[in-house]
Amino acid sequence: MAVLCKNQFYYFHALWPDSGHVAVDEADILDILNAIQKHADQLDPIEASREGLGVLTALPRSEWAQAREALYQTEANKTALHVIDSALFVLVLDDYEAPSMDQAAASMLHGSRSTAEATYHNGTCLNRWYDKLQLIVYKDGMSGINFEHSAIDGHTALRFVSDVFAETVITFAESITQLIHGRGKIPHVVEADVERAATAWDEEGQPMLDVFPKKLVFELSDADKDRIFFAETAVCDQIIACDTRVLEFKDYGKMLIVGNQISPDSYVQMSIMLAYYKLYGKFVCVYEPVLTKVR
Repeated sequence: MAVLCKNQFYYFHALWPDSGHVAVDEADILDILNAIQKHADQLDPIEASREGLGVLTALPRSEWAQAREALYQTEANKTALHVIDSALFVLVLDDYEAPSMDQAAASMLHGSRSTAEATYHNGTCLNRWYDKLQLIVYKDGMSGINFEHSAIDGHTALRFVSDVFAETVITFAESITQLIHGRGKIPHVVEADVERAATAWDEEGQPMLDVFPKKLVFELSDADKDRIFFAETAVCDQIIACDTRVLEFKDYGKMLIVGNQISPDSYVQMSIMLAYYKLYGKFVCVYEPVLTKVR
């Protein structure tokens, strides 16, 4: 699994390569993430900013493709990129606390820009990898997702997040009732076979799987660092030009729409078209993906 912390990439093995069973339990993951956080805290923030490679993934695809091709000129970079590409997802640890829900949503969507008083680039747009599914966790525990749409559909990401949330609730409920009813009384949403690598040793007393976190080291030229600098500047210009607001509508919902034999997706799409027509007096071409699932 890949982890982004303070613009730096780390990784560790979470699954056994042969069986696919989970190699770390919750306590192991906590120790691993604490170790990553501790190491990242010791890095020079200015140099970490100059190595914020993730912001390049926010560039137009053709520009990012050129930047990636330049990185591929060294074996170290090629190996590091392969680790990121093959990771299950990217866990993003943000040293950020959103002052409002609007700003939290904006940062989850596209990252935040550098603060005006900063002497170096420190926006969360550096601490991202937009080519993959990202689980983003803020300093205060607030979390969200960001994912590359060409790889998975929104329904898939929503199911993933729903299962994570449901499993969190069940685990919390079980922790309250286990002294009375014991563990395993509440059915879990996600069942996984855990075979801790920390207790698996070969005949010579060596660990059979190394799950300790490791830092990915990229070999960046001055041209690469300049590209990161200008990419952050360009992305921040786009962030400033955008405005994000969170609307929570409680008057009615899906059940009312479905009860009238209307698709919720088409209902929202037509509502957007109607609002646009009332504002500008014309209709424009719209895009709505068609989802096909095997039942």
